[in-house]
Amino acid sequence: MDLRQMGIFAILAEELHFGRTAHRMHTAQPVISKAIKDMEAEVGTRLVERPSRKVELTRAGRAFLASAEAALQHADTAIRAARTSTEDGIERLTLGLTIGAAQPAAGDLVARFQAANPVAEVGVIEIDEAGLGRALAEGEIDAAIAWDRSIPAGLHSREAFEVEMKVLLPEDHPLAAQAAIRTSQLDGLPVIMPARAKQPILAETYRAYCEAEGVAPASTLEVSTTADLFAMVSGGAGVGHAPMPDGLAYPGIVIRPQSPRFTLRYNLVWARETETVLSILGVLNAMRPRRERERNGRDATGADADASAALV
Repeated sequence: MDLRQMGIFAILAEELHFGRTAHRMHTAQPVISKAIKDMEAEVGTRLVERPSRKVELTRAGRAFLASAEAALQHADTAIRAARTSTEDGIERLTLGLTIGAAQPAAGDLVARFQAANPVAEVGVIEIDEAGLGRALAEGEIDAAIAWDRSIPAGLHSREAFEVEMKVLLPEDHPLAAQAAIRTSQLDGLPVIMPARAKQPILAETYRAYCEAEGVAPASTLEVSTTADLFAMVSGGAGVGHAPMPDGLAYPGIVIRPQSPRFTLRYNLVWARETETVLSILGVLNAMRPRRERERNGRDATGADADASAALV
C-alpha cells in the first residue's frame, strides 16, 4: 500500500462520492474504484459501503482513516523537511563556546538560528581559547563565540554581545554584604584564575589588569570553565571573576558588580563563509538593533565606566 492509495482513500472519505473523488484527483473513476478494491484486498476487510450512489465508510474504514491521515501528515512533514534542507543547504551547525561565552545572549542567537533553519541539527561544544583557531580551521566547528581579545589572527569575526564582569564570593565571605566590590579589595585574596594552558590570553590579560590596579591577588588555583569556577567558589576555595548577566544566581555564591565596572565583548568567529556561517551571520545582523538599544540603555545609566577599556 502506498501513499497515493492512502491519499485517494482520504479524499473519498471527504467527498463520499467516487466521481467527485476522481475529479479532485484528476483521474478517471475506475482508477479510484480499483485503488479502493486493492486496499480492501490488502487489509482483508471492506473499508467502504456502496448502498446507493453515496459512499459510506465502514467501522474498519473509519479506523483506517485516522491512521492513513496520520501517515500522510508524517510523509508531508518529511518531504517538506527534505526540501527545506536541500534548498537551504544547511543540515547542521556546530557552535563552539569559549570560557564565559555560555550566556543567555548566545542561547538567544541559537534559538533564532533554529527558527530560521527548522530542520538543521545544532550542536554546542566547549572550546578552549588555545584550540579555537585549530577547531575552526579543521572544520571541527562551523563558528564560535569568543572573547574578542582572544581571537587568533586570520579569522573573521563580528560583535555578538557584551557582558559585565562580576565578582563571585562564597556566601559567607566578609565582602558578601557589600553591594559592589572595589578592585582594591581583592588585594591579597585567593582569586581563582583562568587556566593559563587553555586560556592563555585571558589569564595574562587578567594578571596585567590586576597589576595596573595595584592589586596582587593570592592565586594558587586555576580553572578551565565557568562551571568549575562556580564549584570552587561555592565550596569556599576562593573568590572569582566571570562575565555574568544580571539576575543569575548559583547556590552558595554571592554575585556582585565590580567597581569600577567593566565589560567583556564577545564576537561570533568563523574561518570560512559557508552557507551555515552566512545563515547565523544573518540572524546576528537581525539582532543588531536590539543590541544597540541595550547598549544605549547601559550608557544612559552609566553602567559602562572608564574601566571598561581595561579588558575591552
